[in-house]
Order: sequence, then C-alpha cells, then structure tokens
Amino acid sequence: MTKAALQKAGAAALLVLRVLLAAAVALLLVYNVYMLVARLAFKQEMPTFLGFSSAAVRTGSMEPTIAAGDYIVTLSRGEYGEGDVVMFRDPYGGYTTHRIVGGSAEGFLTAGDANNGSVDPWRVGQEDIVGEVVLVIRNFGRAAEFFRTPLGMLSIVAGAAVLWLLADLPRLIKKKERGNEEEHTE
Repeated sequence: MTKAALQKAGAAALLVLRVLLAAAVALLLVYNVYMLVARLAFKQEMPTFLGFSSAAVRTGSMEPTIAAGDYIVTLSRGEYGEGDVVMFRDPYGGYTTHRIVGGSAEGFLTAGDANNGSVDPWRVGQEDIVGEVVLVIRNFGRAAEFFRTPLGMLSIVAGAAVLWLLADLPRLIKKKERGNEEEHTE
C-alpha cells in the first residue's frame, strides 16, 4: 500500500471516529436533557425514554444477580410474570428492584434474591411497575448518577472535546513538522 493510500485510509478512519464520537455524545446529551426536563418540569420521578428507564442500584437485596452500585436499564412491557426482575414504585414512595415470585388478581408478590426467600410485605400492581430489567452494568451506578447532573453533562462534552483533539493530534504534529522543515529550507 502506498503512503498516499495509507494517509487516505487514516483520514477516513479519523472521520468515522469523529462521527461516532459526535453521535454518541449527542445521544447521551439528548437522553440526559430529556430525563432532566422530565424530572424537573413534568415532575416524573422515574421518566422513560422510548419505554426504557434506568437507575443506580443502592442496596444489595438482589445480590448476586444485581449488586449495590450497579446500573440497571429497564424496559416497559405489557405483561410481567413469575421470574421477571422488575423495578417498581414501592408503598414508601421509592423505587425497588426485585424478582416477581408469584401473583394473583390483587397484584404480584416480589422478593429480593438476597432476602433468603422473604417475600415483600406488599403486592405490586401492574401500574406500579416501571419495567423489566434488561441490562445490568456492573459498578457503573455512581458514575451514571454523576453523568445525570449538569456538571456530569459538562464532563461528557469536555471529555468528547479532549478525545476529538487527541484524535487530531497526529495531523497537527505533522503540520507543525512540515512548517519547521519549510523554515529550515529557506
């Protein structure tokens, strides 16, 4: 492969990297702004985005399946059944993630995996379920909570800008070297 072909391939790869980086940052920012507006302006405690919601896990009641400090993503579905791990609004006004262990016309029975078979003292109605857990990201809960704040969003943009500049660094170095070579030939 010639030097010119390698340079063209490198430039194309750099362009693809930049487009992917810009798309990822844009998606993260749109998601974060949507969630922030939904929480603050529309008073939605647990907003969903295209049926998805997410949360940082604060307790170990679902260990070893889901640990404290993990980050979960849920998807709202029409029906839930025994064995599904779901996030729901609990009677205390918070959100709990437990497994459905039974159910009846009055609602679902739930329990945490680490609660030694102890069933929760309430029944969970279909309307209280935010969604079924479809993704668990280990140890990402604290970072995710930070990225949801205005400072966290600023960090995403700043980090993307740094990556953008680092991706362009080889081109800038070559340009500077060419400039130095021209100065020495004069």
